[in-house]
Amino acid sequence: MNKINYILIPKEIIYKTEMGKNRIMVFSYFASKRGLDDTVGCSCNSVVEWCGYKTNYNKDKSNENITKLVKYFEEIKYITVDGIINRNFYTSVKLNNAEFDLASQFALIYFDEINNIKQYKPHESDKSKIGSPILLLLLSYLRMNMLRRQKGYIGKPSDKPEFCYRMYTDIEADIGVSKRYISKGISILEELDLIATHNLPRWQDENKNWHTEVTLFVNKYKVNEKRNGYDKSYDYKQELQWGVEYIKEKKFLSKKFDQNTEK
Repeated sequence: MNKINYILIPKEIIYKTEMGKNRIMVFSYFASKRGLDDTVGCSCNSVVEWCGYKTNYNKDKSNENITKLVKYFEEIKYITVDGIINRNFYTSVKLNNAEFDLASQFALIYFDEINNIKQYKPHESDKSKIGSPILLLLLSYLRMNMLRRQKGYIGKPSDKPEFCYRMYTDIEADIGVSKRYISKGISILEELDLIATHNLPRWQDENKNWHTEVTLFVNKYKVNEKRNGYDKSYDYKQELQWGVEYIKEKKFLSKKFDQNTEK
């Protein structure tokens, strides 16, 4: 049996904006650390550090915020905590398999992708202070919304490209992260070779007003069916091209694509 090297992140958590930006990173902590008996030994400090923060016990700082989030996961029946989560005191957390393994809609994220995100170091000139929790949240959102060719698909691949298309304003509304951070986060995910993007041209309406168009997103690579290596037949550039053609053919944006002039 192949060792499981990925986690499944439920759509419910990705879209649950009231949980804050750390929700996917904390979920990944429990999913990554689970033992054979579906339990995790953790302290508040260990979760804080996993999220990329320094321990801080002051009011409304990292430890208090993470403690509240862990309690929220318990309230919605994702975990059961044996006691309390407190500073560096380790306690046992039982995972609810129905929530961690059986979601009907989910994002599949590999452990090495999480590690790459956690190890990302911003350039000295980068003042955005975007952290790994936002990067993982953004990748999870895009991964979950990717159109997929199901196993055994016998049609033309170009008829069903594996891509996602969204406006930044829609992503902002869906995950609760500002467009500024979304734009920066997407650039970092591209830099990490996790995704590739294509921006469709702006278009002008009958009143000469210019409009921003959707961005197309694809995975930079694809793991093979056995999940033990890369699918060498996958070509992200081809998927992006098929994505553009798909939208054109479906007339999702009608005559906008016929305009080559940008303001």
